[in-house]
Amino acid sequence: MRRRTWFGLGAIVVVGGAAALANGCDDSTTASGGSASTTSSSSKASSSSTKASSGAMVTVATGTTGATMSTCDVVDGTCDLNAGEDCDCADCVDTALCVPDKCDTDGVCDPAKDSCICPDCDENGYCADPAKGNCVDDGTCDSFTEGCNCVDCATKQDCADNYAACDGGQSDGTCSATESCDCVDCHVTPACVPCTDDGTCAGDESCTCPDCVAFDYCLDPANCTNDGACNIVNEGCVCTDCAVFTECMMGSTTSSSSSASSSSSSSDSSSASSSSTCP
Repeated sequence: MRRRTWFGLGAIVVVGGAAALANGCDDSTTASGGSASTTSSSSKASSSSTKASSGAMVTVATGTTGATMSTCDVVDGTCDLNAGEDCDCADCVDTALCVPDKCDTDGVCDPAKDSCICPDCDENGYCADPAKGNCVDDGTCDSFTEGCNCVDCATKQDCADNYAACDGGQSDGTCSATESCDCVDCHVTPACVPCTDDGTCAGDESCTCPDCVAFDYCLDPANCTNDGACNIVNEGCVCTDCAVFTECMMGSTTSSSSSASSSSSSSDSSSASSSSTCP
């Protein structure tokens, strides 16, 4: 099951109670200031950037609209953080940005409906960043952008099971052979991030998934952070931090043989399956 649906930088769109993120590979259209624009980008490259981008916009805007002190740029059902909209805007009040610890447990980590501490976001490349790039460590858990990997969120109810599942009930930053995927130390590791296996490398899949091993984003060393922690959703086996995983050692062999076979049968098919460009 695909546990998360994340797209590129854009606005959180809430229509009829359903949420989606504009400007992803689905060529969604975002309204901004009365004009519409359509943006297409690599879903894998931008899979975890949404929370990071919106997290920078969480501060309360100083602008006002009329006498209501609303921060809405346009009241259109779209919570547009990039336009300065926040919890003083009607478009944002029901999102995870404004409802602390909000979770909609449906098997998908949704940037609008789910906080980073939600069970559906346990394997999200941003929320569960093993390098803790999303953690502020200021004594307060901002669950919209901070996940169970952050020390400030460790005592949250939705994170308790993630620590209890670790050896000795504590996190040490390493996923041991005796720890399950429920342990916070094992989130975003090759064995724990689910694969969809539908012929497309989705932005929420591990770079070791069959659909992703030959994907150009996962093969690009420029995407390696080299920070001592492998984020297998955002980094491929070409990265030093990830190369140590068994799945990467197996994947490199599988990828080579698969590529050779595919090339002999149809170079056009191989090229299409490994392209990161949106339609």
